[in-house]
Amino acid sequence: MKTQTVYFTIIFMATLALFSCSDSDDNNTTNAWSCGDSIVDVDGNTYSTVNIDGQCWTVQNLDVSKYNDGSMIPNITDQTEWVNTTEGAWSYYNNDITLGVAHGKLYNWFAIETEQLCPEGWHVASSNEWNTLVNNLGGASIAGEAMKFTTGWNNSPDNASNSSGLSVVPSGNRDIFGGFLGMGENVWFFTSTEDSNDDTRANYLKVSSGTETSTGTASKNDGLPCRCVLD
Repeated sequence: MKTQTVYFTIIFMATLALFSCSDSDDNNTTNAWSCGDSIVDVDGNTYSTVNIDGQCWTVQNLDVSKYNDGSMIPNITDQTEWVNTTEGAWSYYNNDITLGVAHGKLYNWFAIETEQLCPEGWHVASSNEWNTLVNNLGGASIAGEAMKFTTGWNNSPDNASNSSGLSVVPSGNRDIFGGFLGMGENVWFFTSTEDSNDDTRANYLKVSSGTETSTGTASKNDGLPCRCVLD
């Protein structure tokens, strides 16, 4: 009788374990994240994502006020202080919080340099990643049209199809001379790549009112928007 009890106990435990594993597998499958799902930053902001030829991009500009370890990124509004800082910082265009809804925040390159600006598992896109995207969208002469959101540009909807789903908006920039410029006309995205010839500058990708994209370098003290790419 004792042997029979032990036998049935073993069978019961094995069956329970089988069902538990099955439930766990179902939950893992149900909850598995894939590109196209949204992500959330440390501030609780939600970003859509899009897969473009194997690269997974955020659809909105970064809008986070903390690094992904929870430490604060200074919000610098004064132009002189902005130009002179060598620490990570952010601002809104024209220091206007209402513009953050559509355009996110402008960051200097020192914030990007920390490698903690994007949510865990993501990073600010490098020059090579932007170049790959541009090539996948047909090259620099036409890629801008595929990237650009169909509203928000001064010449909308001219030269904007958003066929890529990247939804680029004309967020402008903050320069080191006189303040803010370019809203409605262009956007310069900081990359995570330093200029190989000048350690005070970093590479950017620019999308403007035409169909094209272009590249160049900006002072690390400029304020530009950023996009994240999945690691």
